[in-house]
Amino acid sequence: MYVRTLGNHEIMKSLHLAWEVFAQDMIPQCTNEEIEAFQYFIKYENLMPKVDAGEIKLFGVWEQNELCGMSILRENGHLQLILVKKDKQRKGYGKMLVQKMGQYLLKNKGITHMTTHALPSAVEIYEKLGMKAVAEEQSCEGRSFVPME
Repeated sequence: MYVRTLGNHEIMKSLHLAWEVFAQDMIPQCTNEEIEAFQYFIKYENLMPKVDAGEIKLFGVWEQNELCGMSILRENGHLQLILVKKDKQRKGYGKMLVQKMGQYLLKNKGITHMTTHALPSAVEIYEKLGMKAVAEEQSCEGRSFVPME
């Protein structure tokens, strides 16, 4: 297993992985607005201008030549997305992604912690990745989340 930033030629593959995992794991607990917001967020045409402007970085965790998980990190240290294939979950892939992003932020930005807005159903997962809730559940634009860092 290894983690690295994704090249532009790998981003479409990572977005397909993101949709696959989201569809399997998250859709049953999401509202229609949350599903539409996710689809809009991972749309290649919407994401690439942010990549090209250096606003976000995508990371992938690989096993040999297979992309097993991906994450999207804002340059300010906000973790926007982390997803791991179902058959690779609970095997350390997510933790490796978080560690690599943390190393990147410290080395390149001098940032010592990450933040995220976790779906209420994903709080326990983020806690296992080393994050903790910093406020109660909130709602914004039809999306419920728990602020974590």
